[in-house]
Amino acid sequence: MGAFSHMPLQVQISSLARFSQNNTRVSKTLRDSSRNNIDCRVCAPEGGVENSAGTVLVPMEEKADTESRAAGATGKQVERDAKGKIIEFIWHLKREGYSEDTIKTYAGIMKRLISLGADIFNPEDVKTVIAKKRAEWSEGRWQNVIKAYSAFLKMSGCSWSKPRTRFKRGLPRPPTPDQVKQLIAGASRKYATVFKFLAETGCSPIEAACLTERDFDFERGVVYVKGRKGHLDRVIPMSPELTLLMKEFFAKYGAFPRADQMGRKWRKYRDRTAEKLKDPSLKRIRLYDLRHYYGTMLYAQTRDILYVKDKMGHSKIETTMTYTKLIALPTDEEYICRAAETVEEAKELIEAGFEYVCDINNIKLFRKRKILVDLKGP
Repeated sequence: MGAFSHMPLQVQISSLARFSQNNTRVSKTLRDSSRNNIDCRVCAPEGGVENSAGTVLVPMEEKADTESRAAGATGKQVERDAKGKIIEFIWHLKREGYSEDTIKTYAGIMKRLISLGADIFNPEDVKTVIAKKRAEWSEGRWQNVIKAYSAFLKMSGCSWSKPRTRFKRGLPRPPTPDQVKQLIAGASRKYATVFKFLAETGCSPIEAACLTERDFDFERGVVYVKGRKGHLDRVIPMSPELTLLMKEFFAKYGAFPRADQMGRKWRKYRDRTAEKLKDPSLKRIRLYDLRHYYGTMLYAQTRDILYVKDKMGHSKIETTMTYTKLIALPTDEEYICRAAETVEEAKELIEAGFEYVCDINNIKLFRKRKILVDLKGP
C-alpha cells in the first residue's frame, strides 16, 4: 500500500481521477498516431504481397507489431477501467459510512492488487495473486486484503469463495507500568502527553485522533469518547494531572495528530528508548498495547467486569473477559495504604478504589495497587 494509503482521502481520489483522464488522452493519441503512420518497409509493398495462390502476405514484423499494439491498448483500457472503479469504490464506502481510515486502507489495498498484476474484475485471478503473497503477509494484512476485496465485490453485486484464513485471536500482551513510564519518558513533550493520554484513558489511536477540545470537560475532568472500529461511545474520567496536561496540550498544539502519525512517532521513540536502555523487549510493545494496559490495570483495580466493559467501549462482555485472564500475569505488586477512623473516611477510600484489609487499634486499613501509572508530567 505504501505512501498511497497515507495520503488524505481527497488526494487519493484526485490522483486516481487524474490517472484515468491522462490514460484516456494518451490512448486517443496513440490510436490517432497509428491510423496516420503507415509503416513502409523495403521489399514489402504497402498492403503486403501476394503469393502464387493470390493470398496477401503481411510481413511478420508488421503483424507482431499490430498485435502488440492491440494487446497494449487492451491492457491500458483494463487498467484505466480498474482505476475508475476504485474511485467508484471509495465513494461507495463513504456512502456506506465507513471511516476515513478504513477507506484509505481499502483503497490502498485495491491499488496494490492492481500493481501486483491482479485483474480485480476476476476473483479467481485475484485469489491466485494474493496466494503468492501469503507467506510474506501477516495474518492481519491477509485478513484486511480479503475484507477489502470482498467489499469491492459486494459493491459490484458479485461474490467469491474467500480464501481460508488461519486467524486465531490470541491474548494481548500489555506492558508493565515501568515499561509505560520508560516509553513515555523517552518521547517528546507533545507525544509524551499523547501517549500518557492513551495509557490513562484506554482510547485507541483512531479514537484519540478524532477528539477535539470540545470533547473535553476540564471542569469535571472527563473526556467524551466517540467509539470507532466497533467500540461504543463512553465517558472516561481523567486524573487532575492529565486534565491539566490536556488543557495545555490543546492550547499549544490545537489538535491530536493523525493515528498513523502517532504510530510512526511511537515506533521512533520506542526503538530509540530500547536502544538507549539496551532493552530489546520494548521493541515488541505496540501503540495499541496501551489500550490493553489500561483495560488490564482497570480490572486489577476495580475487579468490576461491567465497569471495565463500559470504559473500554466493548459491545460484548466476552471481549472484556480477556482481561480477567491477563490479571494473573505479573503486575506491579506495590500498594498504596490508607487508614480510616470514621465512616466518612472509609466511604471516601472505597469510592476511590481502595479495598479493606484489616482493623488495627480500631483503625481500618485499606489498600490499592499502584497500577494506574504514576506518571509525572512530561
